[in-house]
Parts: sequence; structure tokens; C-alpha cells
Amino acid sequence: MKPILSFICIFLLLGCENAKKQKTDNTPEQEALIRAKSELSYNIEKLVLISEATKVSYDTLYHVLLDYLVKTSSPHDSNDSTRLQIISSIKYISSKYQLSNTKISTILFNYKYEMLTKEEIEQAAIENYEPEPDPGDEHDY
Repeated sequence: MKPILSFICIFLLLGCENAKKQKTDNTPEQEALIRAKSELSYNIEKLVLISEATKVSYDTLYHVLLDYLVKTSSPHDSNDSTRLQIISSIKYISSKYQLSNTKISTILFNYKYEMLTKEEIEQAAIENYEPEPDPGDEHDY
């Protein structure tokens, strides 16, 4: 009976070790993607407000930020390599989502550094709001 019990214990321990290894064997890019998704999930309100302020759809904004956070997650040797990576990331994302470099930079700056209050962002959205014409208002007289 003891050999069977010992065998079962060893089997369970080895099985647990393999499961732990499988969970942590993510590539650095996968880890960066997981961290970026987690960060963005905690900032939904901020993303919605930036989306409204910049007139970029929420989904596009989300993916722009996700790509940027993943691409710039690796450490760099120098300030020049960091600067070059940021510039190349902006250009890549700009081309991928067909938005200007300036628009991408504005989105990134707003997300990372802008300290506008919710009221300021809402007021800007109200001021820039252009109602869509009501199709029922078109009459042929």
C-alpha cells in the first residue's frame, strides 16, 4: 500500500510542477501584452474620455495604446535607443491605424501625461459636438 501511495504523491507533485512551468513560460512579448491589457482594463474611463476628446473610436484608441505599450515595454541601453524606439513605434502605429503621427502622439501624451479633469474633457467634447442631421428634417417644398 505504501509504494502505491508514494507513487501517487510523486505523480501529483510532478504534475503540479509541470503545470506551474506551463503557466510561466510566456515570451517577453506575451508578458508585455498581458501587462498592457491589465493596465488598460483599469483605465476604461480615461480611454473613453480620450476617445471623445480626440474623436478616435474607443476600439482604435485601445489598440493604439495596446500596441504602443507592448512595443515600448522592453528596457533600453541608452536614451538614444529609447528615443528611436518611441519614434519607430509611433510611425509603425500611425501606418497600421492610418492616423497621423501627430494624432498618435497626442493620444499617447494624453494617456500617459495629460492631467485634464473629467469636466474639462467633457466640456471640450460638448463644445466640439456636431449633431448629425435628422433625416426627417429634409423636405422637398
